[in-house]
Parts: sequence; C-alpha cells; structure tokens
Amino acid sequence: MARLFPRAVVRGIQLGVGLGVFNGSWGGGLSTASAPVLALPHLGDLSTVLVLPQLPLTPGNSVFGAADTARMYYEERAGRVTHRNLLLSVGLVSATAGLIGGMPLCHWSEGVTAYYRLGARTGGTNLMIRGVLLLLAVFL
Repeated sequence: MARLFPRAVVRGIQLGVGLGVFNGSWGGGLSTASAPVLALPHLGDLSTVLVLPQLPLTPGNSVFGAADTARMYYEERAGRVTHRNLLLSVGLVSATAGLIGGMPLCHWSEGVTAYYRLGARTGGTNLMIRGVLLLLAVFL
C-alpha cells in the first residue's frame, strides 16, 4: 500500500480505521441501513445559513477553479473540462443527491490537484479510487 499512496495518506487511513474501531462505530450502521427514499426538500431545509455561503463558493471553487486547474495540469487533454460541463455535472449530481436525501457534491480545484499529485494522468484513476472506496464501503 505504501508504494501506491504517499505515507501521509496511508497514515490517515490507518488513523481513521483505528478511530472507528476505538469508538465502537465500526460497522455499527449496517444493521440500520435502508434504501434511499425519494423526497423533495422542505422549504425550511433551504435556510439562508446553508445556501447563501454556498452561492459564491460553488461556482468559484468547483467550476472556475477546477476548470482552470485542470487546464494548468493536463493542458490540451482537459479540453472537455469546460465551465459549462462542470456546471451541468455539479447541478445534476447535487439535484439527484438531494432527491434521495444525500449531500450536494462538487468538483474542487483542490481535488484536481490531489489527483494530479498522486500521479493521476488519465480518467482510469477515478475508476480505481472509486472502486477501492466502493469495496471498502461494501466489505467494511
């Protein structure tokens, strides 16, 4: 594992697993898991405390910053990473997640940098990382 990931990442994973075991929360939620239910958010859920600060952050960091960062690292290979495509994907994923009770998601310029610094040079890296996370979620 140390060859695939930097030592700090390995230590972070070890710390997270250790804290989960220590707190007794390791696997405790499996017995109460249920399928997502389709539900529209209530007007009270869209309070100004949660929505207003997100308005400048989402376009700035997850759209404009991510597109510019992708172009900086990947140059011409980042041709499909446009502001329009990022806005569409953030909007669709967040709307879908909200309908099933999930949290809004976004692309972050920091995430692009993290992938690049870990050695990601193709889209296969996303599949590999998500596959590992999916296996951890299912089996742990």
